[in-house]
Order: sequence, then structure tokens, then C-alpha cells
Amino acid sequence: MKKIGILGFFILSSISLILAQAPNLMSYQAVLWDGSGNLVVEKMVSIKISILQSSVTGPAVYAENHRIQTNVNGLVSLLIGGGTSVTGKISDINWGGGNFFLKTETDPNGGTNFSIIGTTQLVSVPYAIHSNTSNNLVTPTPGLPGQILTADKDGKPTWVSTYPTINTTNSFNITSNTAVSGGNVTSDGGAPITARGVVWSTFPNPTVSLSTKTNNGTGLGTFSASLGGLTSNTTYYGRAFATNSVGTGYGNEISFTTTAGLTMNIPCTGTPTVKDIDGNSYNTVQIGTQCWTKENLKVTKYNDNSAIPLEATGSINGISTKWQTLTNGSYSIYANEISTGTNATIYGFLYNWYAAKGIATIGSNNFKNICPIGWHVPTDGEWTILTNFLGGDVAGGKMKQSGTTLWNAPNTGADNSSGLTVLPAGSRNSDGSFYGIRSNAFFWSSSEDGNNYGCYRNMILNNSNVSRYINYKSAGASVRCLRD
Repeated sequence: MKKIGILGFFILSSISLILAQAPNLMSYQAVLWDGSGNLVVEKMVSIKISILQSSVTGPAVYAENHRIQTNVNGLVSLLIGGGTSVTGKISDINWGGGNFFLKTETDPNGGTNFSIIGTTQLVSVPYAIHSNTSNNLVTPTPGLPGQILTADKDGKPTWVSTYPTINTTNSFNITSNTAVSGGNVTSDGGAPITARGVVWSTFPNPTVSLSTKTNNGTGLGTFSASLGGLTSNTTYYGRAFATNSVGTGYGNEISFTTTAGLTMNIPCTGTPTVKDIDGNSYNTVQIGTQCWTKENLKVTKYNDNSAIPLEATGSINGISTKWQTLTNGSYSIYANEISTGTNATIYGFLYNWYAAKGIATIGSNNFKNICPIGWHVPTDGEWTILTNFLGGDVAGGKMKQSGTTLWNAPNTGADNSSGLTVLPAGSRNSDGSFYGIRSNAFFWSSSEDGNNYGCYRNMILNNSNVSRYINYKSAGASVRCLRD
């Protein structure tokens, strides 16, 4: 036999309508569902109603049976006081004589085998019913919004405050470790709201006893709440709450699942390293959906084995009319150092835009590739995908190698959390002069801006930004490769 659950609630607004015709009737509604969570629809069931005095285990001062059919929504509607009497008379109840509890028992098969029991305190005794047993009928003054009318221990009507009423806002802006929710306090229950917020947990029905909650002020109305410190790829349950002097009321429960988190700072699956045509090996790093090389390129050939010319005129300062007039691919080493020197081995080579684009022959549209086979120089848009994934313009700190061993101080914001390990190789200006090693990192994209300019990214030592600029195509900058 399937278990049957019952969710019952008083419709207080219905009481006064019924009282005008029959002062000893109360309206009651309940929704029934089975143990699998399915509504019990259009089925004859039996319900036993008992009114207990003093406690949930107190004596039944009144009991009655109902045999009734659920509707298409699993709902039953009945009148307490209108069933088949089992014990006592509802008209004899002294509603001013203490606390009362409503016990509900059901037989889902319509018999008298009442196996399911639920007990709820009657927190508000209907005043018009109580007045039938009172010799001193007193017309109560209006209460505050949210209060309910009941009788005190002497049988006199009195207004009492109740729990606040609040709705929970569905979560949004969900990331791997944050989310946004909120609530709307629609009633203070007749007492000032002293606290409100959202509480969450990995278990259903979280309460304010948990530390995982927000503090969103006081009073009625809507509020937004930022939930932090979450774990990636995890399902959470949350409820808005509001507290007054009576206690804490909760809104509807929501659930959400955080995203899987940022995939970065790990070797690319299947390609932890890659070699260029010269045999130089580069470590790789997965950042989001992209796979990048972790070191600056230092290759002397396109991947078809054709040479990239070295332009070393201009001695240590680099100023060179030849460099500035080049319109085909070429590379340089900072300060025209030898290829086995520190600048080349640590910081890599500096390539003009024509080499990054693969223009080996002046004016040619037959582009070669400076990167290993299966890799390419990223476009301007692909650089933007990377920076957006890492937070936008402030992503420079996540890309820069941390510390001041290879960067000059202060190397602001550098934590290399992305794993890209950006090094400041400096640049060779369009006039051939060298600039900015240990303080500036410049990286070409394969995209151009008009006939004379190429697009590049720049990071510097004294902030954590990454900037997009254009420069003359004859300028020299570092190159990173992106897997196809």
C-alpha cells in the first residue's frame, strides 16, 4: 500500500462567511499525495478530525469522521463540525479554556483504518465561535496589519502578532562560487522586522541557525542578497527569511547548482607540451576552452621549414632604418643579443607583425605559419575570449608571472592564476630601438587594423590590467601560440 501524505491548512477568511449561517462550522482544506509524490486525485478517502485540548497528546474534546472525494488537484474541502460525530460536540468547546490542537487522520481507501496522523496547533481561535461561550461580548479594536484575532486566557478577544510573510527570489548570476538571490517581505506579522536575508545550505530547508546567510537590513519590501563562498558544481538550497519578535518566517525554497568552475592552469589534455620546427619545446596550459603555449616563441623558421630572417642591425640600441622599412616577416632579439643569451633563452624572440601573420614574401597572400603544425597565432578576437574568461581588462594579474625575479618591482597584482605565465620581453619599436624588457609584455595577434597597423595586447609592471592597442606592423613583439 502506498503511503498517503497530507498538507492541511485553515482558511481563516472562510470562517466568518460560514459563521454568518452556522456559527459552529469551520472550513478546512487539505491536499493529499502518495509516497511517490503523486497527487491522490478523484478518489474517495476518509478523514478523521479531532480537536485536542492543552497539548498534541491531550484529550479529544471533539472528534468526527468525513468520507469525501478528492478533486482533480488532490484537494478535499470539508466543514469541521459538519461530519459524523465520534466524540463530543463542537458547540460545547470552551475556546477560552486553553490551547487547542487539530489532529488529522486519513484512510486513503475510504475506510476507518486511519494510519496517517498530523497534528497542528490552532494558533487563532475564531472569535465569533468563542463569543458563543462568553457572557461578556467585547467588540475588539482594530489590530495592526499582519496581526490575527484570538482570545486570551480570560476569554477576551485580543490581537497577536504572527510570523513575517516573505517570498524568495529565484537565484541568478550563478558562477562557480557565487550566486544572487533575494526576497520580498510582504507582511511583518504585526511586529517590526529586525533582520532579513537569505540562508543557504547543501541540504533542504536551511534555517537561520546556520552561518551561511546574508544580512540585508530590516523592514518590509524587496532586497537583493549576494551568496558567496560556494563550492563549484554543487547543488544548494536557499530560503529568504525575515525575523520579528515572534520568530523567523521563511519564504519558498529554491535550489540552484553552481557552475563547474574555471578550467585553467592545467596542461592541455593530450598535449602537455608541443615542439616548434626548430625542436624547441613549450609547455601548454588550458584556459577555458583554449589551449595556449606557456612560453614566448623563439623559433627561426615557419612550420614549412622556410627561414624567418633575423634582423640584427642597429647594435645594442637597435635603431635601424632597415628594421623600420621591413614589410615581410622578420625577428629580432632584445638588444641584439646572441640567441643563446639570457634575453633570448628566457624571454624569447621579438617578431614583427608580418612574421606573426606569416607574410614571408612582400605583398604575398600565401600566409605561412610561425607556430607548430596544429597551432596558430591567435586573432584579436581569440585574445578577447581569453581576457573575457579571466575577467576582462583586469585579467592581466591572472596572466603575469608572479614575483619580481623576471619582472621588475612592483609587478602589481600578478598571481599567474591562469597559468599563462606572461613574461616581460619588451618590444622593438618601429624605428628599431628596444624598449621595456622586465617591465612590459607585448603580444601580437594575427589581426590588423588597416594597412599599417596590427593589433596587440600589453601588460605592465605597475598594474594588473591587460590593454588592447594597435602598433605599426614593423614593430617587434612576443608571440604566443594557440591550438587549432
